[in-house]
Amino acid sequence: MSGKITVYYSALPGIFAFLMLVFPKLIALGFILFLPYIVWGAIQKSIRFQWTYLSTFFVLFYLLYVIYALYTRHPDWAGRYIENKLSFIILPILLAFRPKEKVNYGLSIGLYLLGLLFLLIQGYIASVHAYLNKGLGLNSFLSSEFSVVHHPTYFSAYLLVGIALLIYGLRTGLPYFKKMWVYPLGGILFIAYFQCLSLAGILFGVTLPGILFVRFIYHRWGKIAAASSVVLVSVLMYLSVNYIPRIEGEWNGAIWYAKEYLEDPQGYVKANTSPESGSQERLIMWTIASQAFSVYPLGVGTGNVDEVLGTFLRKSGQYKLAAKELNPHNQYLQTAVEIGVLGFLALLGILCSAFYYGVRYRNWIVVILAANLAFNMLFESMLQRQSGIVFYTFLLLFFVFITLDRKQLRSSSNSVSETV
Repeated sequence: MSGKITVYYSALPGIFAFLMLVFPKLIALGFILFLPYIVWGAIQKSIRFQWTYLSTFFVLFYLLYVIYALYTRHPDWAGRYIENKLSFIILPILLAFRPKEKVNYGLSIGLYLLGLLFLLIQGYIASVHAYLNKGLGLNSFLSSEFSVVHHPTYFSAYLLVGIALLIYGLRTGLPYFKKMWVYPLGGILFIAYFQCLSLAGILFGVTLPGILFVRFIYHRWGKIAAASSVVLVSVLMYLSVNYIPRIEGEWNGAIWYAKEYLEDPQGYVKANTSPESGSQERLIMWTIASQAFSVYPLGVGTGNVDEVLGTFLRKSGQYKLAAKELNPHNQYLQTAVEIGVLGFLALLGILCSAFYYGVRYRNWIVVILAANLAFNMLFESMLQRQSGIVFYTFLLLFFVFITLDRKQLRSSSNSVSETV
């Protein structure tokens, strides 16, 4: 019987991931599917409960939102916040129930990749329709015209994990992972990653391969070759931001606004009362959110952020931006303003514990995923939408638990060997 539950669990994370990617509105079904496994495993005594520092910080993060809801002036908004963030407490508990036997996660990885294929097919169908009916030209295959289910920044993160899983499957010799299909699919995912046209995604997508490439060259051919590769990567980045039209426009626009902003941040906010681009809006919202945090370092309360930021925006003459009710477009500031220093420290705890497990046990997928979250949170409030909350919470915990499972299995094998 324990073998059957192991087989069931080998597919369970993949089914959850498929629902998360393709049918996000049905994600509650994914949570429910964990219950038979836990009950069955408890009866058969074939599962164990495992907790981590990462689990603790996710739960703490959620509990702070619940506590700060006591100080809300908008109970309806606070209620939605608490409901939307339930994954921070449910997933750590569900994933803590682990099979005692070794699990082959090849099927789950395959289901995740299948989910990405479904999203790609939907995206290309939508893009062709836009191309034929909206007169957008090649822009029909970029950004939100292509990423129709999830925000492009989130979709780029999903694709990044897909590429990492393809490499993992090939390197570890998972069944059916062959070069003849892994390489073409990896190329398709790589192209789609840049089709999302998320500036944060592009910067991360160029920087990460560059670092890995330089590291590979260093270990293979030494310091001189590594130094040369740094020059090559820098040249490629320069060419990308100067000669690829859409990237050039995004990059140069961001640089132009940043230079103007750094000369006089407060003056910039007051002078640009009708921001014309997302980059301008971000700079203004970052400034306003920073001002709000400096006034309320202990937080303004769950659900009160929009009201407080709107007040600060209007004081600065940003009436049009206040009417949009935008979030800070920065998860660090979003958290700090809403649940204060304690919430900010809990958020850092999530990142630091994820990096700890990834580096300590050499799980590079955890490191990449944590780095992606840390980087993207500079430009988006990544943990405000279900697309980010469920994705990062689930995958970070899932890969950390896989790492700890393998550590425990190795320890058990060594103990048996010593006994024999």
